[in-house]
Amino acid sequence: MSDAENRGGSSTPRVAIIGCGAIAERYHLPALAKLPGCSAKAVLVDPHMQRAREMADAFGVPDAVGDYRDVIADVDCAVLAVPHHLHYPLAMDFLSSGVHVLSEKPLAGSVAEANEMVEEARSRRVVLCVNQTRRLFPTYAAIHKILASGELGHPVSIRYLDGKQFHWPTASGFYFRQQPPRGVLFDKGIHGLDAICWWLGGKPEVVSSQNDSYGGTESVAHVRLRHGQCDVEVRLSWLSQLDNTYRIECSNGVIEGGIENWDVFKVTTAGGHRETRRLGADERSYDDFGVRMLGDFFAAAANGSKPLVPAEETIDAIRLIDECYQQATRFDMPWCDTWSKTNEQ
Repeated sequence: MSDAENRGGSSTPRVAIIGCGAIAERYHLPALAKLPGCSAKAVLVDPHMQRAREMADAFGVPDAVGDYRDVIADVDCAVLAVPHHLHYPLAMDFLSSGVHVLSEKPLAGSVAEANEMVEEARSRRVVLCVNQTRRLFPTYAAIHKILASGELGHPVSIRYLDGKQFHWPTASGFYFRQQPPRGVLFDKGIHGLDAICWWLGGKPEVVSSQNDSYGGTESVAHVRLRHGQCDVEVRLSWLSQLDNTYRIECSNGVIEGGIENWDVFKVTTAGGHRETRRLGADERSYDDFGVRMLGDFFAAAANGSKPLVPAEETIDAIRLIDECYQQATRFDMPWCDTWSKTNEQ
């Protein structure tokens, strides 16, 4: 562990939760409260001090401050629960001061930023990891193992659907004020594309990328990819409910399941045998995985072990998203184009 190990003079880390928005309230703070002694040594940071104090009172955290720079010298670990564009500058400030960092997804807004963050963590010998929660799902880990082992042969196609009406209670509205504009592909897409890169053992190539953007934030996206012999289709939506399933066809079988079902999926072999595989999981809700994520982060910071989701392993997905935006075209909307041309005359 770095010099930060001795700042608190205890085996329980002193952690700063940076940002007191919805993700902190629903995920990180409840998880912290379930880890013995951690809330009592935490500090909450948010420029809106009333909100920070409310969250501190609600979760038994003794300290709340308005500026993260006031706590850098006093904490061992920092959890970045802030808008995407702040991940890079805040992480660099903490990492350069020897503080371990768990960042919300996505790690950074660009590959260049992500690489710089990873290099800073490496040079300072501190932990940098990412809250890509679905990597913790037993189902996703089992699929990774099946594909890596060749149990069902090689993957031939993957279809991943993730969509529902956007209703995340963002007080800041940062989702719709990012520059350059980035919407559902950056928000929901990072989950599925990270999983696909992980399952396939590398980044697929972009075949096509379409969305509904007219220069602003996209709310629907459709991406086609290819990795070796495997064709990949990803559909994302903030507007409507999709099936929210994955289907992985392999040369000797098929894997199917719900994208947020962490304890059960189905396998069909080439011979037609169909089985439901149920996996043990202590977690009863999505947010319960926060306990394992934070506990693993603190353990990695304390003993130098590899975290469950190392930052460097998520860069392929960031690169893939960058390429999807670079190659994106707008969906064919002849009715809208006709209306636009008529009004231009």
